[in-house]
Amino acid sequence: MRFIKRYIARLKKVLGRLRVQLYLGYGVTFAFISILVVVFLFLGMKTLIMDQIGQSRLDVLKQISERSNTIKSNTITISNLYRYDEVVQNCISAGIDDKTEANQETETYFDNLKLTYDQVFHDVGLIYDVVILGNNGFQYSSKSQGYYDFQGLENQLWYRQSYDAENDIVFISSFQEKFDLTSIEDIYVFSAFQRIVNEEGKNLGTILVNVDERYLEDIYSSVEEKSNLYIFDKKGNIVSSRNKSLIGKNFIGVENFRTLYGENQFKIIEKLGQDYLLSNYYDPQTGWTIVEEMPCSVILQPLYHAIMIILAVLICCIFTGSAIAYYMSGRISNPILKLCSLMDQVRQGDFDVISDIRGYEEVNQLKDSFNEMAAEIKKLLESVKQKEIKKRKSEMDFLRAQINPHFLYNTLFSIQCMTELGKNEQAVLMMAAFTDLLKKTLSVDTDLIPLEEEFESTKKYLILQQIRYGDKIHFECEMEDDTGGCFVPALILQPIVENAIFHGIEAKEEPGLIIVESSINNGCLFLSVSDDGVGIGKQRLADLYDQLKAEEYQPSKSIGILNVHNRIKINFGDNYGVQIDSEEGIGTTVTLKLPVLTERILGEGNGEIQ
Repeated sequence: MRFIKRYIARLKKVLGRLRVQLYLGYGVTFAFISILVVVFLFLGMKTLIMDQIGQSRLDVLKQISERSNTIKSNTITISNLYRYDEVVQNCISAGIDDKTEANQETETYFDNLKLTYDQVFHDVGLIYDVVILGNNGFQYSSKSQGYYDFQGLENQLWYRQSYDAENDIVFISSFQEKFDLTSIEDIYVFSAFQRIVNEEGKNLGTILVNVDERYLEDIYSSVEEKSNLYIFDKKGNIVSSRNKSLIGKNFIGVENFRTLYGENQFKIIEKLGQDYLLSNYYDPQTGWTIVEEMPCSVILQPLYHAIMIILAVLICCIFTGSAIAYYMSGRISNPILKLCSLMDQVRQGDFDVISDIRGYEEVNQLKDSFNEMAAEIKKLLESVKQKEIKKRKSEMDFLRAQINPHFLYNTLFSIQCMTELGKNEQAVLMMAAFTDLLKKTLSVDTDLIPLEEEFESTKKYLILQQIRYGDKIHFECEMEDDTGGCFVPALILQPIVENAIFHGIEAKEEPGLIIVESSINNGCLFLSVSDDGVGIGKQRLADLYDQLKAEEYQPSKSIGILNVHNRIKINFGDNYGVQIDSEEGIGTTVTLKLPVLTERILGEGNGEIQ
């Protein structure tokens, strides 16, 4: 889970970059427009192609219908030729006792007659067979006389239904020619069934002109092999089809077909999970409907090839567009990223940076503005810096001005007290010590002095006070060797020691001890002044804590701890200052936290540690 969150966060960061967003914006927009163009092109061309192909297929079906109509018309012509032939009339009109079957002479006549008709219809490519059945028992077949199942033919249901039909000529849907006992192949034929009547309207017999169904198939043999084409009659029976198993079967209700698919129309249908273009043409002369089911995949194959070529070109264009988008996004984002890097340098305090980036006009204007801004910020910061230096100098002078009179007043007052008490010898010693102390403190003209000098001045001050108080004050100064060379502000310990004497030791009856120490810990210099005086009350200690924690320095009339704390903060920043630990009746420890400075780096009012 943590890995996923980290991955998502990294992904958001990457996607949030300007160059990535510009690249995605250019690339996605180009790809989206390209895909839309291809989709609309495909859909538009698909509709156009389907309309054009549908119309062309109807024309093809019309041509097939015209050719099939020719075959059907020729079949009717042949049937009429036989019907009105005198020999045929005589054979089927003779009495049963006179002629029950064709003799050799009659068969020869009919065979020659067929040869004559074959030559006549040879040019139209029509080959047929004829079967003549008379009610008087006359039987003839051009296929194989003597080996033809006339009885089986007459027993067929379609034969009986055709015999009872009102029309003289009835077209029989294709059926399997299984009555020729000598034939070994499965042949399907469609037949023209015609009744022969005499002048009184009496049925004399029938003539069947059988035409091989393959002649119909030859009409549409040149049509696309993958398409399914078939012909059905007015009853919905299949007359011709490439799928021979369908021939003679009832295909569909004609009325339902017209309702679903119309007449002389084309339509997209779904069959077995595949789309087909179904076209149909109805010939009112033959009564046949020619239907073609062509797979749309076959029709659209050229379009698919064209689309593949377009996609290949589009992919090349997308890659080219991506490269252009990458270049354009880089041309926009790289100067901005470089400006961001330069801004980071400015944020880190380097105001001497100068941008020389080149790009679009807006980027150049941004560059010029950045250079002017950096120069102006540098100028303003220098001005602010100088003002801060002056301000810090004024504050430091004010704080030192507080210390010096206070220090002089307290010391001179102590000498006065000694004189008034008649302790002239001690007063002389105090005056000598005070003079020596003044040489070391008030004559200092720098902000920082070595810690060993500060310790020496503090010892002289403690000796001065020891002359005044005698055995009541004892002190120890323990300076670690590695701290003596560290630089600290002048008179930084004297106010703390003075507070320890006047507010800690003097307030109690017993003698007191003051310990001044120095140490280095965790890269910081710590100076501590401890006493075993009366300590500080809780309320007063809380007030001091609040004043020490104040975020901003405000000049105060307070002398002592706050004065020292403010001087440290002004010189070294908020990470340094004074800490107080005190317990009433036990004593107080004041700790000063300062940086470890091995050389005087502040100079004349630099303000902060560099």
